[in-house]
Amino acid sequence: MTQKKYIGSAIRHLASPWQGNIVAAALHEHTVSLWDISTGEQLSEFDTIMDFGGKRLALSHAESACLTAAYHIHGLACYNTPIGDLRWQRKDLKKIQRLTLTPDEKFACCCFSSGPGHVIDISTGETILSIRALNNVWFHAQNTFRLYQYRSYKISVVHQNDKQAFPIEPISFSILDVAFNEHYVAITEAGADVRVFDLATGQMTMRHKQPEGHHVLRISAMPGTVFFHGVQWCFRKGGPKRLIRLSPDAATQEVIYDLGGPTFETEFCNGGRCLLTSDGDLIDCRTAKLKRKIKFPQPTE
Repeated sequence: MTQKKYIGSAIRHLASPWQGNIVAAALHEHTVSLWDISTGEQLSEFDTIMDFGGKRLALSHAESACLTAAYHIHGLACYNTPIGDLRWQRKDLKKIQRLTLTPDEKFACCCFSSGPGHVIDISTGETILSIRALNNVWFHAQNTFRLYQYRSYKISVVHQNDKQAFPIEPISFSILDVAFNEHYVAITEAGADVRVFDLATGQMTMRHKQPEGHHVLRISAMPGTVFFHGVQWCFRKGGPKRLIRLSPDAATQEVIYDLGGPTFETEFCNGGRCLLTSDGDLIDCRTAKLKRKIKFPQPTE
């Protein structure tokens, strides 16, 4: 297992498109920068309406757009990338908690603290669909399946046409993350184990028990393999986060990389092949080695 010395940064938000090497990184509020993780180069920096809390940053390579949200006054805004000039703004969409892009990156799903979820056309800013009481949504990379979490705690895996494939009984008050591969869906919940379900049958194939006081904050499928990767953290005592590898059909779970310190945020990027931390560490999930150090801005005194 590789270890590293912790060095903090001023970055508090990360967002990656479904594919590609460009990521968005943001400070506590407002300022967003775009980075090429293949070179470590900063491409641009611009001011936005984004405020702290929730998941209010998203990046679309297909639409050359960066979306940010604010809880109260400013709503939802879309900026042209890489320059960062405003494309459109929806001040009527207040109290957004989560932004999720569809796999084609042409639509954004907005989930709110109350009311229906909105599906937004990124090119125009228009609402094309509303989904009642939607709390969060995750997509299969080919958009053949999606998982809906409703504010009633109901969890449903649905087909592309929104016909339910199978329900999942929650074991916690909140889903932390969801990942699909070709045959399975993995779900991690607050203070709970990671469960894996067969997409063909809806049956649970594996339950990865987490150490006492730990849960998995983020999870992603590794392209070309059956494995999932997750970011494990001790929620009771805090401390460093760890990159783990999980099998969908065997009780195999191993720590492959120690992130070394209380890194604030992590984001799987480049289609799940890498993990990027807010400290600027880009880790190759296949080899469990540090690929590059991104020189994110440091905290100011």
